[in-house]
Amino acid sequence: MRIGVFYGLAGIDALAADWRALFDQLDRPGYVHLWEWHRCYLESELFDPESALFCAAYDGDRLMAVLPLLREVKSLLGVPVRLLVLPLNSHTPHADIIADPRAQADLDLPRILHLLRTDLGEPWDVVRLGLTLEDSILNAAMREMRNSGRNLLTMTYQESTSNAIKIAPYDEMFARFSRNFRGSLRNARNRLAKLEGVEFRVARSPAELEEAFPRFLAVEASGWKGKAGTAIQCDSRHQAFYSGYVKHLGPKGRCRIDLLMHGKRVMAGQLALVVGDRLYSFKIGYDESYKREAPGTLLQERVLQELAEDPHIRYMDLISNQKAQQHWRPLHRRVFMHYLCRAAPRGALFWVAMRTRHAWRFATGKAS
Repeated sequence: MRIGVFYGLAGIDALAADWRALFDQLDRPGYVHLWEWHRCYLESELFDPESALFCAAYDGDRLMAVLPLLREVKSLLGVPVRLLVLPLNSHTPHADIIADPRAQADLDLPRILHLLRTDLGEPWDVVRLGLTLEDSILNAAMREMRNSGRNLLTMTYQESTSNAIKIAPYDEMFARFSRNFRGSLRNARNRLAKLEGVEFRVARSPAELEEAFPRFLAVEASGWKGKAGTAIQCDSRHQAFYSGYVKHLGPKGRCRIDLLMHGKRVMAGQLALVVGDRLYSFKIGYDESYKREAPGTLLQERVLQELAEDPHIRYMDLISNQKAQQHWRPLHRRVFMHYLCRAAPRGALFWVAMRTRHAWRFATGKAS
């Protein structure tokens, strides 16, 4: 297996064809494996393109694995520690590596990272790999390497969980919801039925998405998110990121925007991606003047009803772990953070600092 490194926008563009072919081989593809997802966060400057590198592993001319990484430097006690990290923030809430299923059992992460530092001249003291879902490619690779040594100090911590609603005939899903939530849904439906001119719209084609996207942005920013400055359109980089994935993934049939309309007014909107057997619900917003009708909840219920008729979708992935989501009685997947530290002074310093931090969190009851 030979290793190559590709840098920034030019690097990811050079990998496009091979990366897409690799994606098509995945058993359980997710949004974090899409070439377009990573291209969007670079072109929007959600992360600095100059800090990005893509470590690619080849078997002959066939691309077998990609590690999408960003350079960071952290100061510990005045000592600069060089990190390579999987991209992660509130708009890229999970991360993973991409690897051909035929190569996953033999994926030697310590060797790849060693070659990256020595032969390819990319210095690092710590590699931070997370947040990764329990059934991710990376978690499987970490299980394989835990007993391999390789002059690394490793740590793995569960940080949280991620929720997903399992799709079934809608009557079955409805019966799983909490009793109080079922009553709330019925009451909200009754209140919604009293309004004239209510309709659900689904935008899937590029033309439909282009028309629906600004409507979605407006309703998402109309309430508390806009006031708190966390709505997409409050930050030009975030807006460019989501605009990019509508542009790149809309023509591929992966993007959809669901709207609940009252005449010409948008009551609620949801921005989602379809990848593999999952619909990922990334962003949802509603007009707070319709709060009594619970438009955001009814919109998601309407999407679930539609998915119940789709034989290809098995989960509506809520991505996060919010308290309000528990009414849907979702399934939970554990989410992990991994650290690989060089057994050298700076790596060891970071390892000790992280172990101390997590021991304190456990002692104070703040650990997951």
